[in-house]
Amino acid sequence: EPAGASDPASRGSSRRIAAVRLVASFALALAVWLAAGVLWGDGYSRAHHIGRAASVLVGVLAGWALIGRLTGGLRRPRAADVRWALVGAASYLLPTVAAMALVVGTGVATLTVHRDAVAIVGQGLLLLALVLVYEAIPEELVYRELAQTSLRTLAGPWVAIAGQAALFVGVGVAIGAARTPDRLVLFAVFSLVLGVIRQVAGSVGATMGFHAAFQLVVQWILGGYWDAFGVSDPELWFAGAVTLPAAVLGPVIVRVAAGRERSDA
Repeated sequence: EPAGASDPASRGSSRRIAAVRLVASFALALAVWLAAGVLWGDGYSRAHHIGRAASVLVGVLAGWALIGRLTGGLRRPRAADVRWALVGAASYLLPTVAAMALVVGTGVATLTVHRDAVAIVGQGLLLLALVLVYEAIPEELVYRELAQTSLRTLAGPWVAIAGQAALFVGVGVAIGAARTPDRLVLFAVFSLVLGVIRQVAGSVGATMGFHAAFQLVVQWILGGYWDAFGVSDPELWFAGAVTLPAAVLGPVIVRVAAGRERSDA
């Protein structure tokens, strides 16, 4: 709670600022992602991926700076956010890698490698940079930092988790990214998981790490635009392995890490 927020006038001011920031987060998300769609159009190419990523990050950072200037400043990055990003990435990767190994090991799906080690490393680093710039950093700043913290001030933590998820799904529908039942479910579950992680960690770094790891694995192995790996998954066991275990266990892993940090403090 902000200093001085115990008196009614300060609480009222904090709530007004939070309301402005909440509306601004929705406007910023729509403006940035719709503009990127208009600027770069449909279809996929590596150049378009890089261009869309750069335009989204620049747009979000510019909007973030403007909102901060108009509403009295937003939280600055801390060294702890980097540590929490690693925790968030581990909370996705640990259950996911175990599940992928189980699925491949039992033969219900196959994973083949199509490139040599040097090409795989180069491709992985490029894709990691793109998912950080295009998805993990800008989306987490808008939804789990700006929107969720504003909603928490207005209505408490659990309403904030549900509200930021509704905002995430709503913008996904508006920009055409979540208009089929399976995409709607994915967007809803993914944003709820990230909202819980943001709440229990107390740092947006944790959600950035989880988000980046998820996008890296899904786009690299299942996305169809990168050729390092191939998957035969007729019964969707592999698709389940890269989504469901982390959705259940990711917040638990982050909660354990948060508990240990508090006990060590």
